[in-house]
Amino acid sequence: DKPFYLVGFSVGGNYALAYTGRAGKNRRQNTVEASDRSHLLKAVIGISNPFDLLVTERRLRSKVFGLYNANIQGGYYEPYGYQGFAKMERFPRNEILSQLKTIYDIDALTRAPALGYKSVEDLMKGSSCGNFITDIDIPFLVVQAKDD
Repeated sequence: DKPFYLVGFSVGGNYALAYTGRAGKNRRQNTVEASDRSHLLKAVIGISNPFDLLVTERRLRSKVFGLYNANIQGGYYEPYGYQGFAKMERFPRNEILSQLKTIYDIDALTRAPALGYKSVEDLMKGSSCGNFITDIDIPFLVVQAKDD
């Protein structure tokens, strides 16, 4: 049980901050599970992270940023074949996933249902660190570029 620090870049920064905020909220509400080790987290840094994943996803789908979406889409679905997702009933197989055009489409068939969300919008709202920033109860730093 050693103290630790989190540093996340881009979406990883979002998840680091969201995790820290959820942990702070759980401590404040006395709903911490016995296996929780978030009390060992001493500080968190988010670098160039989005605060609203739904806004970010829509921007990545736009014409200007569509290249990013297209470039990462090809390999985005592959990990799901190796995780517990593949064991889900009615889970789409890799050959179906590889035909999808956007990360949004992939998330609609994979992450949202696997994690218990009704839609991709609910998944992204529930995963956006902007919803948890005020619950962070340890030192944190967010580094953003003015034009990012």
